[in-house]
Amino acid sequence: MESKYDRVDVPENLYLHSENEHNEDFGTGVYPISVISRKSNLKSDTVKVACFRMRRKSRCFLMIGCVIFLIIVILLIVVASNHNGSDKGPAGVIEPSFAEEIKLKGLMFEPNVDNSPLIHYSIRDMKTYQKYLNQLDFYMYDYSAIDQQTSEYVNCVNESAPDGKACRLTGHDFGSHCTHINVYGYQEGRPCVLLMLKLDNDTIDPFTSKDTEIKKRLHDRWSADHIGITCDGETALDREHMGHEDFWYENSVKQDDITYKPPTGFPIWSYPKKNPHYKVPAVMVHFNTVRTNHLVTIKCVAWAKSFNNGKPQDSKMYSVRFQFFME
Repeated sequence: MESKYDRVDVPENLYLHSENEHNEDFGTGVYPISVISRKSNLKSDTVKVACFRMRRKSRCFLMIGCVIFLIIVILLIVVASNHNGSDKGPAGVIEPSFAEEIKLKGLMFEPNVDNSPLIHYSIRDMKTYQKYLNQLDFYMYDYSAIDQQTSEYVNCVNESAPDGKACRLTGHDFGSHCTHINVYGYQEGRPCVLLMLKLDNDTIDPFTSKDTEIKKRLHDRWSADHIGITCDGETALDREHMGHEDFWYENSVKQDDITYKPPTGFPIWSYPKKNPHYKVPAVMVHFNTVRTNHLVTIKCVAWAKSFNNGKPQDSKMYSVRFQFFME
C-alpha cells in the first residue's frame, strides 16, 4: 500500500517542528511536508565558552575585546611605573650633564667614582652613598696622622720642608665634621668633598693684597702665602640651589653655607715635592645648604696669579667641576 507521504533526502541543517512551535524539535520520524522547513544549525554556528554557548561571530568580537583590554592594561602599567619613577626623582636614570676630563695634575676632587663628576644619592638610603664614603676613606687613609709620626714628616709653618722631609698634613687639618665617623656629612645632606692640587711647577706667584677682586672672592680666607680656593654654583640657577641665603647651626653657633678646611687653601710652602712620602696638599670642602632634588653643578677654582696668567677660572687645569643630586 502506498504511503501518502514521500521520503526525501534533506540536508543536515533541516529540522522538523510543528507549525506553531518553531523552537520545538520532534526528532526523527515521518511528518507532513508542511512541517518541514530549513533553519540555521545553531550547533554548527556556535562555540562553547566556559559554561556558555555563543555564536562564532560573538567569539571574534570577544577575542578582539580581550586583546584591546590587555593593551590598555600594559599601557597603564607603563604610565604608572614612569609616574612613580618621576615621584622618586631621576634615580637610576640621571646622567651628568658634562664629562670632566681625567687629570693627572691640577685641581681634582674626590669622591670621583668611576670618573663621573656626578655625586648622586638618597639621604635616606646609605647603600646609595656607600661608594662615595669608600672613595673618601681610600684617599683619607693617605692623610692618616698615625702614619706621619715618623721623622720623615715635619710641621711646616711658613716654610718648606727640608730636603728629604715632607710637610705633615693629617685628617685633623680637615676639620671634625668631614670624617669617617660622621659619614662625611652625607647622611645629613651636607656632603664633604676633598680637593687636591697637584703641581709640577715649583714657582707659585700668589695674589697680593692689592688684588682687591681676589680678596673680595676669598673674604677673610685670603692669605699671602696660600693658594686660595673657592667653590660655588656654576650658573645663576645653580647658585640659587646652593642655598646661600640659608644657614644652619652647630653647637648653637651659626655656620657658613660652605666651609673650607684649611680655610686659607693650599699652602705655597707645601710645594715642591721633595720626598717620596710627600702628601698632596688638600682642602676639605663642606657643603651645608645644597638643596635636595635639584641637579646642581659646582665649580671650584684654585687662585694664584701665576695660574693661567691670573685667570685660573678659565683653565681646566686650575678649576674642577662636579655635580650634586641628593634625594
